[in-house]
Amino acid sequence: MRFAWHGAGCSSLEVGGRRFTVDPYFSRPGAYGDWYIPNRRAPTPTQYLRDFRPDYVVITHGHFDHFDPEAIKWIDPAAAPRYIATPEATRVLQDVCGVPAERCLPLEPGRSLALDGGLEVRAWRGAHWFTGPEGDEAAKKLAHHYGAMPSGGAMLEILITGPDGKAFVSGDTRLEGIPDVGGCRLAVVNIGTRMPNPRTKVPEAPVLTLADVPALLERLRPRTLVPVHWDVDGWLEPFDLEACRRAAEAARPGTRVLTPEPNAWVDVP
Repeated sequence: MRFAWHGAGCSSLEVGGRRFTVDPYFSRPGAYGDWYIPNRRAPTPTQYLRDFRPDYVVITHGHFDHFDPEAIKWIDPAAAPRYIATPEATRVLQDVCGVPAERCLPLEPGRSLALDGGLEVRAWRGAHWFTGPEGDEAAKKLAHHYGAMPSGGAMLEILITGPDGKAFVSGDTRLEGIPDVGGCRLAVVNIGTRMPNPRTKVPEAPVLTLADVPALLERLRPRTLVPVHWDVDGWLEPFDLEACRRAAEAARPGTRVLTPEPNAWVDVP
């Protein structure tokens, strides 16, 4: 099993000999409008296709920093992966990005997919603003400006199970969206502090926080924990990676907290 972080909530995993990219967010400045905040750690297209060419692309939800349609438009013809996403995101993949229907694998919370190589992908429903019915409504209003909100649909929490163990990857979610699956070899979790709610402008924690680490580890019981998404612009307070390591060690001694250099494969013990 291998892992690579591409900045923000985007990562690649190699499980059971297959490569997965989760939540590609690679577009450069100018790809959308002035509102767009690029992922400053994203690989170049050349580097990505050379080192991380995916067999599968997983999209956890339809927000632009997890579902970047302009990036899909160059990934798809070059790599021809299969896509695992909600039905709502799948429609955008086909209608906007030109992905053939036969390479789209719709997945809803509570369901699973059997993949080649003896792999299984299972999904749970995460808890985050502008997903579910609220996200459906927002996506309709922003259809003319699809980069800001490519699709509605659920927030997916993903477990990939293969012959070399279990890898859990969260979307953006609060603690209530994390399932009790246990025994994960790898857990990649979107974590941060607070930011203003887009609707109310009131500061709140839309994703996992440092205070959630003990309960998170109890539910997933990973050998290796990788915090991601803490580096994006917009957090009102910086995320403390060292405090995360201390909290993990206190909650489950021996848990490895990995903060890898961007765009480099790391072996997962």
